[in-house]
Amino acid sequence: MYIQNVSLPASLGTTKGVSMAAMNHNLQSLNGGSVINGINSPSVYIGFEHSTFNCHIEDLSFCAINRHIYGEAKVWFFIPPRFYNAFLQFITTLPIASLFKNLKCFMQHKQLWLDYRMVIQAGIPVFIIVQKPGDIVYLLPNTIHWGANAGLNLNEAMNFVSKSWVLPGMLASQRCKCHPAMNSFFDIKSTLVQLGADQEHISAWTIGNTQGISVHLRSIAPLLYPDLCAAGSDYKASVPEASVAPVYKETIKIKNGYQCPSGPCSHTVAYRGEGAKTSLLNHIRNVHKSDEVKLSALVEAGFRKRSSESGTHFECRYCSERLTGAKKRRESHEESCGQKQVKKMMK
Repeated sequence: MYIQNVSLPASLGTTKGVSMAAMNHNLQSLNGGSVINGINSPSVYIGFEHSTFNCHIEDLSFCAINRHIYGEAKVWFFIPPRFYNAFLQFITTLPIASLFKNLKCFMQHKQLWLDYRMVIQAGIPVFIIVQKPGDIVYLLPNTIHWGANAGLNLNEAMNFVSKSWVLPGMLASQRCKCHPAMNSFFDIKSTLVQLGADQEHISAWTIGNTQGISVHLRSIAPLLYPDLCAAGSDYKASVPEASVAPVYKETIKIKNGYQCPSGPCSHTVAYRGEGAKTSLLNHIRNVHKSDEVKLSALVEAGFRKRSSESGTHFECRYCSERLTGAKKRRESHEESCGQKQVKKMMK
């Protein structure tokens, strides 16, 4: 549950000298100078335990700032602006797609909650932030975001724009007119002029010709361009592995061996047999180069844990064979096994 559109006194704050009410948001001329709570005037949001806020972008692709003032953490999930259209393509594959297929801007309805792991599995990166008192979250134009509250908390938020918003703003959709509460029109022309928008772009935008604006945005600010892939293309193929937020398995130990700790990877090696750990590390080096350091550390930690859990039994660090008996015998085995591994690597 949230209590929205409540103006917060400038005297209330957690950081000395920080006042959102005094911030230069560049939206003074919006709708003829009207004060719109949460847009060009701060609003208060009160979150309760397990309450959520659903997937959405800001009105007119405005930038946004959110300050945590008091209470428990707020967990945010973010999809970068350049994956905006990829996400829209993804949700058309969901069983509920028919509910929003005719809406002009479904992402302003705040009616969709998703398990972030589903989005990652579709090849779209999701980034997570845990916001605590004093933390400020800043959103770029077309940043898809949703989240949940760990308990009672108090946040303050509002929209603002800068020159980097000008082109995304001209490409943005107005609010849907399918519901009276959503039926608001934002007149941004004076704001565009105030921010120094190119007059030719303003003229083209006024008559609905935004193709040149789109091309210009893609050329000067690709990270803000809300269409990573061409319409109808496979957006999964457009997403490089390094840009997908990594997911890791809870353990590398499985019934009959070990598995790669990378979440999406199905590579396994036999529990017994020479070089179980070495085989995993080689696999990581060859297949998961972008996340080699983290994955290799998980493998090392997994083998150390297995050794400590085996009591009087120990595993050879090279071949994973379980060893018993005197310490000297174990050391001799590992020395011999290690020499074999070195010879193999030098071939």
